[in-house]
Amino acid sequence: MNQLLFFSGVYYPTSPLVLHHLLQIYAHLHESENDQNLIDVVYPMKLKFLKYWENIPLLYSFAFILDPRAKMRGLFNVLVILKENIGVDYSSYYASVKTELYKLFAKYDSKFGAAKNRRAAHPAGQTGKRK
Repeated sequence: MNQLLFFSGVYYPTSPLVLHHLLQIYAHLHESENDQNLIDVVYPMKLKFLKYWENIPLLYSFAFILDPRAKMRGLFNVLVILKENIGVDYSSYYASVKTELYKLFAKYDSKFGAAKNRRAAHPAGQTGKRK
């Protein structure tokens, strides 16, 4: 299936898949740069790829992390692979993703954590009525 079609799916979540497919797209570009028929086209395509994907939007990183198959360790591994392939150091990006994710969780917890604590005070099946 064409790699770009994965990004436009409507019946399955596409955001967690973006980083996987970015790696695949870059691998195809890298493999094609030695093809004598494509050499004049691949170099500008790689530059355009770097222009758009050197700075990965937080949304894609959050979606990737929230995918149960990937998590934070998976993001770290993908960023290491990207660094090895395209030469961009993502260590500060990884730290900022982690910081922003913790901030987002703290905001969520401050808003909805009280509701969780209230539910825990009344175990399921108990109505609070005395006999």
